[in-house]
Amino acid sequence: MNFEPTVYIVDDEEDLAETFAAMVQSVGLNTKTFSNARVFLESYPSGALGCLVTDLRMPGMSGSELQKVLAARGEPIPVIIVSGFADVPTTVSAMKEGAFDVIEKGGSPLKLLESIRKAFAFDLVSRGIATDISVS
Repeated sequence: MNFEPTVYIVDDEEDLAETFAAMVQSVGLNTKTFSNARVFLESYPSGALGCLVTDLRMPGMSGSELQKVLAARGEPIPVIIVSGFADVPTTVSAMKEGAFDVIEKGGSPLKLLESIRKAFAFDLVSRGIATDISVS
């Protein structure tokens, strides 16, 4: 298991993925970006600590489908769905399917960072690892 928490970012919009990564790295957290869900699944080290930030709508496998694949594999990583289409039905559906949070694209960067901080804390606590993760 990788003991260094990482924010895994999956988004088919490369510029947006890089923007998210730079923002997360600016508060001292590790990131890895992927252009699609399949590339992420091929590279993801099973049981790695951290969280996944994924776009909802992507060609091929959507963020929702990615979340389902991870759940079927028994991967405990918290999933934060980011979408420009985060209406109430979409959000409710994603949360029922196990998403940790749903964030609207173009919203407050601080909201995303706070969600990542909470997802990290949840991941560590749920695995019995005591540590402090702070995102300022």
